[in-house]
Amino acid sequence: MSERIALTVVSNNVTKLARWISEWERVGDHDEMIIVEDSLARSRIADSFSWAEMDCELGGERDVIPRQCPGARLFAFLKAIEAGCDYIVSLDDDCFPVQDDFCKSHMKAMSPTKWARLVPGHRTSGIPYQDEGQLRCHLNIGLWSGLADLDCFQLVAGERSVPIPTGNTIVPAGQYLPLASGNFCFHRDLAYTMYLPRMGGTSPFTRFDDMWAGVIMKKVCDHLGLRVSCGLPIIEHRSGVVTWPRVEQEIAGIKAHEWFWRFVDGIQLAGHDVRSATREIGSALSAIKDVFFSDFGGKILRWTDLVDRYLNK
Repeated sequence: MSERIALTVVSNNVTKLARWISEWERVGDHDEMIIVEDSLARSRIADSFSWAEMDCELGGERDVIPRQCPGARLFAFLKAIEAGCDYIVSLDDDCFPVQDDFCKSHMKAMSPTKWARLVPGHRTSGIPYQDEGQLRCHLNIGLWSGLADLDCFQLVAGERSVPIPTGNTIVPAGQYLPLASGNFCFHRDLAYTMYLPRMGGTSPFTRFDDMWAGVIMKKVCDHLGLRVSCGLPIIEHRSGVVTWPRVEQEIAGIKAHEWFWRFVDGIQLAGHDVRSATREIGSALSAIKDVFFSDFGGKILRWTDLVDRYLNK
């Protein structure tokens, strides 16, 4: 039986969403397309989920899913699990396909050989010809053409693009990497680690939800010996110019990030599976004497229970 793949997106812009649906439906190498409209009412352009559907389905747990921020995509992750998808692709509504085998490329990246290319794209002496073996990765991060995912200071300074990779690299155990919600694919087993806290609005932070989820994800993966890769596939990122007001919005998160990753890195994990290890991190965060991070930790614990509910539907 082939593995099922879901494309997921969250949007609060009907025009952008219509364009996104049109272009990704044309690619079509996925099994499910799950769309969350981050608004009270569903538009007429898509068979999507709005706040009304979330409230009806989640009941007393509806506050676990953030609103009016990218974290609303968490509901799409749950629906992908409910639909029986093995792999879940996270995309933004300003990210568009540049290849027809996009999902297949993610799957290929998560099944690398056991032999590293010392020189990318070349067979150096010693690589077997008949059988290179095969590894399994649980998450793959694709990169961006168009406006690159550089930090805000580089973007306002005028940098726009980066060299496009020719392949994929497994991130070594013990190293972290920035997780960008605009293009990554993960196995449903990692859904427990994917909690995205509320950003913007009443939150003191902006744009660090995916990065902090990524720190937790990599900590858990390293503890359990699960692999993470990055590189291909590429998407086209069509976004506007980054200006100084965005830098000002991100300053609080930049400062908090300097200690957050070290805090998570210092947690001694004992759990024997993704769920229990993630809950250990959630418990540690919930004990912090800070309103945001204590709530973040508590929501991680409730999120793992939600994932359980959808895995068992």
